[in-house]
Amino acid sequence: MNKARAALDAALAWTHSRARGEQKIRDVLKWLYRWGYASPFCVDLVTGTRRRGFASRLQKKGLVKITPSAAGRSLRAAPAAFVTLTPAGLEEAERHLDVGRVPLPLVDPLRINQQLLRHNEFAQRLTAGRYLAREIVDYWTEREIATGAPGEKLPDVVWQPAIDELGTYSVEIELTAKFDRRLDEFVHRSVQSLKNGKHALVLVFSDSPPLLERYRAGFAAGASYGLWERENTRHFSRVESKKIEQSEATRVIVRDLEQELDRLERLRDTDYCLQEDRDWFETEAGLAFSGAKPSGPADERKLFETL
Repeated sequence: MNKARAALDAALAWTHSRARGEQKIRDVLKWLYRWGYASPFCVDLVTGTRRRGFASRLQKKGLVKITPSAAGRSLRAAPAAFVTLTPAGLEEAERHLDVGRVPLPLVDPLRINQQLLRHNEFAQRLTAGRYLAREIVDYWTEREIATGAPGEKLPDVVWQPAIDELGTYSVEIELTAKFDRRLDEFVHRSVQSLKNGKHALVLVFSDSPPLLERYRAGFAAGASYGLWERENTRHFSRVESKKIEQSEATRVIVRDLEQELDRLERLRDTDYCLQEDRDWFETEAGLAFSGAKPSGPADERKLFETL
């Protein structure tokens, strides 16, 4: 009897392990489909475990291709390689896509803009970290956002927080400085996305202290920004000035990128997001607010300010 029970338990464990392995493959393929590509690190992150080398295993199955990058590792999060779907991987991904997703084309590794690898790496790490920590339940990449309204800033990624009534978050990764017209346009288009109800919050992340100060000042209540018009095919002129309203300033959060990545890594260290089962997604998606669910954007701001 004991031997029979042991054999049954072993069979169930093997079945569960196999199902989990197949689920990880589907998760990664859908991630690559939606983003276009990812680093091997992000592929491992998406699986929700500490194991490494998942991309290599998928490459052996013919589902993905790993391409060395020109970036190397001169900067933090600069991927030494990136992972894309093969035609077989694309076909498998589309078998498991959610209904209503926009069909996306296969990404050619030779046509990827490698100057954006580090920028997109940060966007993916933040998104994967928050998704695994159950702070967001969905997201939309630039590839999935077909077009924006005239004058509206197209976000780097859009997050859906766990509480639906909060609305979506527009996420911006800023690694290089913007000046004059480009800075004004960034501020104006971000504010417009709040005014027209497109997003509940705008989250701006940067790993540069000077840039953080620049954006905090630019989105502060009472700060001025200009509206620009094109005079001819080459020149723009500033035609009007506007000020950031208090209601707008409280809905723009400028956050240190390194601190946010460290926060998400601490959640991983406490095994918060390393659950073997994902029943939480089927039942109740809670947030890491000391067990309390947020009531609105103010709680999102509180999360950042109390770190």
